[in-house]
Amino acid sequence: MLAGADSRLGWHDRAGTAYDGLVRLHPAAQEYRLLAATAWRMSGDIERAIRHFETATLDKSENPAAWIGLAEARL
Repeated sequence: MLAGADSRLGWHDRAGTAYDGLVRLHPAAQEYRLLAATAWRMSGDIERAIRHFETATLDKSENPAAWIGLAEARL
């Protein structure tokens, strides 16, 4: 997957863009949203990361990674 490769290479902004595309294609896929949030946080785009993490916290699965990521992004 291109997004994962970009992330491993440290190109977090490119990874965030690629993961955003996956989120648009599969809006219910929590994994893509969390990966996008993490990539944006790593790129320094904290506001974008927070938006993704906040949306992920609304999911009924109550994924702790979404809450932890949100807390870390807000620190």
